[in-house]
Amino acid sequence: MQVVPRRAFLLPILAITLAAAPLTLASGQSDPIGERQAVMKRMDEQAELAVAMAKGRTAFDAESAAGIFKALREGGSGFTALFPAGSESGKTKATSAVWTDRPGFEAANAAFLKALTDADVSTPKTFGAAFTGVMRECRACHQGFKSR
Repeated sequence: MQVVPRRAFLLPILAITLAAAPLTLASGQSDPIGERQAVMKRMDEQAELAVAMAKGRTAFDAESAAGIFKALREGGSGFTALFPAGSESGKTKATSAVWTDRPGFEAANAAFLKALTDADVSTPKTFGAAFTGVMRECRACHQGFKSR
């Protein structure tokens, strides 16, 4: 009887699992419109916190400011994947440009993420300036890819 190393069994299982992962992720997106609306709702909540801090309605706190920017980055990361083909109809405010100008949509999301990543939020002044830049990128994306 020949002994087969345990590794020989694990490699095919790993290969099958990795090959099936994209199918699992795609099929897990049963409601991409609902998922992207939930992400946007969480991002809106963070933006409201940032506005309150930037306008002085809430005391500035560098740790909270960093947390807001982190949450916004997490929301924006992978956001474009929530717009797969076939999710352009239904209760959505996304314009057809999301699908017809995919490079532009992805570039707008990348600019938003860059504004968040490059931000200095260590002082009230730098936080305000960084948040202004982030909101500029939000508006740019919404102007081109969201209907009113």
